[in-house]
Amino acid sequence: MIGSPPRVAKESPVELPQTLHAQLYLLAYDRERHRFRLDRDNYSNKHWLFDFALRAAMLTDLYLTGYVEDKEGKGYQARAARHDDPVLHQVLKGVAGRDWAQLVAHGGGRGREMVRDQLEASGWVSGQQRRMLGILAPARVRLYDEDMVSGLADRVSEALRNAIDDRPADPRPLAVGLIAVQAQMPVVFNFLENSWHRDALREMTFAAIEPILGLHQAIQDRFSDVRSSLGCGGGI
Repeated sequence: MIGSPPRVAKESPVELPQTLHAQLYLLAYDRERHRFRLDRDNYSNKHWLFDFALRAAMLTDLYLTGYVEDKEGKGYQARAARHDDPVLHQVLKGVAGRDWAQLVAHGGGRGREMVRDQLEASGWVSGQQRRMLGILAPARVRLYDEDMVSGLADRVSEALRNAIDDRPADPRPLAVGLIAVQAQMPVVFNFLENSWHRDALREMTFAAIEPILGLHQAIQDRFSDVRSSLGCGGGI
């Protein structure tokens, strides 16, 4: 008797986004609560940290692909070209001789909204708002493929482990990982909870490319401003 033909795994009709900012955003998804931890309706008191991280991911992507370059500590367009990704093209237009920390801190929450819209348009996230007792409640977000995002998280963790152990690491997942570490994202909590790993990653950050080092400086500047405000009797 002839058996049934072997099952062939079907390719997903929606591919994993290749841009660093889209990957970083997907890694912020909380699969247990079915929402993004730092979306507009789920702010923590450090919502700006994720905004900085997204911006750094965009600049890192442009840097790694040769669209921007460093000149004496400032970012400049390396070539006059239109980027195929509309989000990256918007960022590229604003790179005009500012230092990297300024470039990271520029833009506020608009970048997060642009990335979310982009992921919705590509079919990666979806969600409809609900009414509870007549009040419009936050949307319950659906992620297109949680397994693919889990695989992405595994690749990021592997790149970080390889770099810590002084082994070759894929530069793009490593960049996402270093940015996620600075943004204190849950996907890298196992590294943050290990003091030896934290020290190693801190040293890597200081030796990283300019957009990632700029993220570190932008975060330090923000904390410095907060401390100054508190010292003057202000608050956040």
